[in-house]
Amino acid sequence: MGKAASVHHIKRLCCLGLDAKALVPELLHALHDLVPSHSNVFFWVDESGEISDAYGESPEFYELIGTYFAEIHDHPGLLPHIASFRSFVREAPTVTQLSHRTGKGLYASIFYDGIMRPAGYHDIAYVRIKEQGRPRGLMLLGRERGKSLLSAREADLLRQLAPYIAHALNPPRGIDDEETEGCDTGLLVFRPSGKLEYASPKGKEFLFFATHPVISPSILWSGKIAQDAAMLCKRLGANLQGEGAPVLRHCNPWGSFVFRAHPLKGRTPDEDLVGVTVERRVPRRLFLWSHIGALGLPPRQAEVCFYLALNESRAAIARRLGISLDAVRWHVREIYARLDVHNGVELMGRLAEAARFISKGEGNATG
Repeated sequence: MGKAASVHHIKRLCCLGLDAKALVPELLHALHDLVPSHSNVFFWVDESGEISDAYGESPEFYELIGTYFAEIHDHPGLLPHIASFRSFVREAPTVTQLSHRTGKGLYASIFYDGIMRPAGYHDIAYVRIKEQGRPRGLMLLGRERGKSLLSAREADLLRQLAPYIAHALNPPRGIDDEETEGCDTGLLVFRPSGKLEYASPKGKEFLFFATHPVISPSILWSGKIAQDAAMLCKRLGANLQGEGAPVLRHCNPWGSFVFRAHPLKGRTPDEDLVGVTVERRVPRRLFLWSHIGALGLPPRQAEVCFYLALNESRAAIARRLGISLDAVRWHVREIYARLDVHNGVELMGRLAEAARFISKGEGNATG
């Protein structure tokens, strides 16, 4: 995806009216097409500049965020020329690169040795999200050693997107958006006692967010994942003797998580295990917009396709996009011709194919 198409995709993503916790994972993923990075993190902040929640893409996030909150966050002066997180989020430029602000002292800091190096970061680009002068969030784009510094063009594109992201943190009320199956599935393997033996990357991610509705400095969870995993296994394992796979549905602000347990018979009863697949369900609007990009449609036709997939009429689409009804009809004909489909049912079939292709291409079928 080119940078212009990536910017359009992110702007539209921010205007879907999604809950912020559903939006942020997809937003951070989409930013990789615009600004190459190792992995990205988003901090929600309150009006005082304090962290109220957090989300990170990489598996290291789940291990390091507790260390950051316990040992670094409230300790001023651990980074050169940065008094505190609160002052940074209130006063820093909209886009800044950490090494530009701290100088070479960054690489001798506790923050670098304790957080950045284990996360695989050599530098971090920050995007400060604000609304009417008030801080709303801080986005971190981590870059590896040997990667080029943030270019002036990349910084300008991030500045352009910052107001859209701020807007997206206040979704309109009253949008009824059913959840649909996600493309990503993780795997957990337990002992019958509840001990977690194995977790795939996606399995660990989904377990973490399913058991941590809020991630902030006021919540410390040393060892809590193992405790929650044991409780989950016992709840599922209690029903393993019945027909079918026991299912546990768990909802919190991060979304809806579906856990399914399957007995894994060993050579002896002592070697029996419980396999648990876990899926995170996503809002239908997010699912559709994320996969329409794989169809290769021009930006306007992608928008028309999105509203067609939501079963909106041609007239309603024309009103939404501020174009004529004839223009919508022309775009629909072009979409059908490009995708070699003839009606809405076949169009949804193509979207389902795109979803399966993306899942296999990213290697997330078993997480």
